[in-house]
Amino acid sequence: MDKVRLVAIALLLWACISCGEHSPDALIGDWRADLVVEEGDTLEMDLANVTLRFTEDRYFKYKHTQRDSLSGSFNLSKGLIKLFVNEPVTDTIIIQISNLNDESMILRMNHEGNERLVTLVK
Repeated sequence: MDKVRLVAIALLLWACISCGEHSPDALIGDWRADLVVEEGDTLEMDLANVTLRFTEDRYFKYKHTQRDSLSGSFNLSKGLIKLFVNEPVTDTIIIQISNLNDESMILRMNHEGNERLVTLVK
């Protein structure tokens, strides 16, 4: 009985870990923000200029206003996107992918100590 339970737990852990695996190619393209939820509340924000672009050569550009943006390279591993920001200042930002498909993705991040979920669409 203990061996069966151990095997079941191992299979469950493996399934959970593999659910977090995404191909970097799945990120490639232009995304625009559609919804921002912080600590369970929808934030009323102007999302018209909030875009995120991932390129095949593993670069990204994030624009959050018409003039302000971040850019650099990225890496995807175990459901986490690491953004290595080169401009405007060097920084590393880590974001969790909560959901990703061909048309949308939900990114989970910490914003000033609060959980923030950002839905982006292609």
